[in-house]
Amino acid sequence: MAVAIAQRPLAPLTTWRVGGPALRYAEPASVEDLLGHIDAAEHSGLPWFVMGRGSNLLVADAGFAGLALRMCGSWHAVEVGGRGSDTPSFDGDYVLAQSGASSSAVVSAAMAAGLGGIAFLSSIPGSVGGAVFMNAGAHGAQTSEVLLGARILQKDGTIAWKTPAELGMRYRHCALQGGGGIVLEAAFRVRPQPAADIRQEILELARWRRERQPREPSAGSVFRNPPGDSAGRLIEAVGLKGVAIGGAQVSPIHANFIINTGSATARDILALIHEVQDRVAATYQIELIPEVRGVGLVLAR
Repeated sequence: MAVAIAQRPLAPLTTWRVGGPALRYAEPASVEDLLGHIDAAEHSGLPWFVMGRGSNLLVADAGFAGLALRMCGSWHAVEVGGRGSDTPSFDGDYVLAQSGASSSAVVSAAMAAGLGGIAFLSSIPGSVGGAVFMNAGAHGAQTSEVLLGARILQKDGTIAWKTPAELGMRYRHCALQGGGGIVLEAAFRVRPQPAADIRQEILELARWRRERQPREPSAGSVFRNPPGDSAGRLIEAVGLKGVAIGGAQVSPIHANFIINTGSATARDILALIHEVQDRVAATYQIELIPEVRGVGLVLAR
């Protein structure tokens, strides 16, 4: 088992670019390696978490007093119609991706084989594991709609394939968020589509993002949309679009994005999250629930 690195800065590994170091940091090379790191952490009484590509994490300024695990190297593999020793017999065309692969890499691999139907994943900046864990979505679609199944390392150390239904996936929710296991790989349903059409769809989605989303460091949408409404609309309606605390600012372009203007701290971002929640709750009696996860800090009041 590779030795964990001590005091690894996490800010450069997150899209918000804030936060302190992890007490321990490791990039497991295999399932056995992953289990070894987890066992070592638990034996030492250290908390641990899997950070993916850091696109939905707010790391405390003081860092994380535990083990941060990041799926790199072989965990980036993507294969069209790939089969492992225990991969279920999925019907139709599919793409098999390891948990550390980017969502856009899955789209690219499928496109190269003339397979589409998953272009929206190119708009999700995180990893495959993170997309399943968060049931991430974009442009009115969500991961569970194209997910055939995910291979999960369960809490008891066993490994099993789970369907979206078995994972309890619904809007921005998955049962794994309660500590039910770690995503190792996932299979996505695709369908025949000309590569030129897929490429055009990806380009149109990218243009939409450039025109409607900020370029500054952020974690994407900060809050879930409440039923029948839009978090961005509510935040703008209470007059918080463009408002800043320290180096953190509610984006002037999209109110459900909090951006790092260059000098933000995790404390600034957290204070702004709470200000948004308080203002919307006071005006509309609606509780905005964060999509982002706190590491070394608690997002809830």
